[in-house]
Amino acid sequence: MAVICAVAAAAMAVTLLDLLVATESVVVASRTLHRGDVIGVEDVMVVEAPRSPVTEHAFSETSEAVGRVAQSDIGARQPLFPANARDAPVVPTGRTVLEVVVANDASALVAGDTVRLVSAVGCEDTPGPGVSDVAGDASGPVPEGRASPCTLAEDALVMKRPVKDENGAGTAVIPLAMTPEAALAVMDSAQLGAIVAVTR
Repeated sequence: MAVICAVAAAAMAVTLLDLLVATESVVVASRTLHRGDVIGVEDVMVVEAPRSPVTEHAFSETSEAVGRVAQSDIGARQPLFPANARDAPVVPTGRTVLEVVVANDASALVAGDTVRLVSAVGCEDTPGPGVSDVAGDASGPVPEGRASPCTLAEDALVMKRPVKDENGAGTAVIPLAMTPEAALAVMDSAQLGAIVAVTR
């Protein structure tokens, strides 16, 4: 009986030791990543960390994180999860990608965000479906002689982080996926005046 108890105690001790020192593979940032960064192979590494509920849903292989977009700033050695590193966007079927110059600050946008494109000069002369009047969204009546703003694209998908337009002060260029009709409306409107990207 003493032998059985000793064996059982030894087995429990081994199990307890395994629980105390059990580790798991966790993908962490090898350097500080900023919101909107596309994660590359050199940006991540795998470390062995003590098994914990905190890292339970973290990526375990670098291939799971590479190509994703950081959704917030991620410090070096911090774990990566699906929530803080989402898939880079893919152009949806039936959409086209157009680089759009916008007049407002678009620096907070990251790949995968969705924006509404609004023409500051109105759409009375911009033909095509996908163009809608947004006068009802204005904060007050439109001044006489000024066109009512309108929506050119309702749900344009940001494909990459915007960059500053080298040709214009304070403007940004955003690669956006949108319907062909919206793309035509945006191209027509861009020749007439400013376009603004409104976050959704």
